[in-house]
Amino acid sequence: EFIRIKAGITYRSSTGYWIGLTDLKVKGVWVWMDNTTVNGNIKYWDMNVGNGLWTANPEPNNWPPGEDCAILGWRCAVEFSCWNDSMCNLPANRICESRANT
Repeated sequence: EFIRIKAGITYRSSTGYWIGLTDLKVKGVWVWMDNTTVNGNIKYWDMNVGNGLWTANPEPNNWPPGEDCAILGWRCAVEFSCWNDSMCNLPANRICESRANT
């Protein structure tokens, strides 16, 4: 909620923010930039309820051609502070930035 307010994310925002979460290495295993896995009790994936077309496709849905990076607040179906998986090359703002491991 704090991040949503600071970033100015509103219902059905058309811009989102990369949050440093990806499943590029292993499909379906979401990890943070430091390689820690997502706490199973703390997830904010958009359930895509209530807007027809997306109802059957809760996030992360790996929509073709493939989505491997998580974005916050982009076109949430109902929630304000949801996560969506998206194509990693989509232009978006970033919540934080870190050096890549080499």
